[in-house]
Amino acid sequence: MKKFLISVLSCIALSPCLSAADTLNVALALPFRAGSTPSNQAFAFYSGALLAIREAAEDSLAVNAEVIDVEQQGVSFTGEQMLSYDIFLGPFKPGEVSLLADLMPEGKFLISPIDPACISLVDSLRIIHTPTMVPWQYNQLAKWAGEDFGPADAVAVVHEASSSGSALEIVTEKLQEDQIPYTLFSVNSFEDIGSMLSEISSAEGVTRIILLAENEDFAKRILEVAGTLSDAGGVSTYALAKVRTFDSITDEVKAAAGLKILAEYFTDAGDAATEDFSRLCNKFYKCSPSQFTYHGYDVMRFFIRMFLNYGKDWACHFEGDRDKGLQTDFRFVRYGTGFVNTALRRIGYSKDGQILSMD
Repeated sequence: MKKFLISVLSCIALSPCLSAADTLNVALALPFRAGSTPSNQAFAFYSGALLAIREAAEDSLAVNAEVIDVEQQGVSFTGEQMLSYDIFLGPFKPGEVSLLADLMPEGKFLISPIDPACISLVDSLRIIHTPTMVPWQYNQLAKWAGEDFGPADAVAVVHEASSSGSALEIVTEKLQEDQIPYTLFSVNSFEDIGSMLSEISSAEGVTRIILLAENEDFAKRILEVAGTLSDAGGVSTYALAKVRTFDSITDEVKAAAGLKILAEYFTDAGDAATEDFSRLCNKFYKCSPSQFTYHGYDVMRFFIRMFLNYGKDWACHFEGDRDKGLQTDFRFVRYGTGFVNTALRRIGYSKDGQILSMD
């Protein structure tokens, strides 16, 4: 298998768990598609991870990083090879992740960085899954609304009647568990939803709408209605990050509805560390970082930090550790034979349409 070796050496201010002889051995198994159409996602992710490795080498650590193009060279490894890596990051696709994770020896884990579909493998293979599970996101959405709930407030759970699914069950179960009263609206027609929400809206408190929406037009119409409730009293609308991507919904509509988003990924452009990272990317790569660049940096930086904190058996100790990246946060819990990330970011729209961190 063709591999590219990066060796960066610097041994100063090491963790008590490490000695000067300890070297961090990293594998980056990514689908570069060398020789055919390049993968922009893989190259962007790699460029971010490489900056995290560079940063660690400059600060405190000896690092050997092997970069493997799994798209061109395949996923031919042995268990003995897997044992030699302290961090094995990638690949992206569930099929390749499954093949490689099956080779992971005791105490070693494959880090699945991108595809949410890999969650189906975590409970039976040695995988650390960095995307946050969608059911958990809905649970935390309801928790957020419940935490904001006041004695004079009203809570409405709004969903399309034709697509209830597990999201509705998760949200309502969490509200019941937290003893938050709510009214359920299964919407067949938009004609009456305005008057229906007005009937339960709070004149003295805040009307809190939990919006379960996969359809762009549905989300837009509900947010437009929610915005009209702000004339009578306060309104907050809670939704997952997909709603933020709907192009037909303007920032003005989101702001009027008091939209609050629970997101896996969010970059605060005004943050000093984010600005520094952007300048670094422009310096080395002559372009601004993408979502995948930030993610590659955050993921690699987190696991390097775990290695520095706990040494070569970091996987036995890192559960529950919290870390805030530039775009992604981390807090892993055990899930079957692997681990899943439970950290999410809270963001919201101000009255003038600015997107603000609410953590």
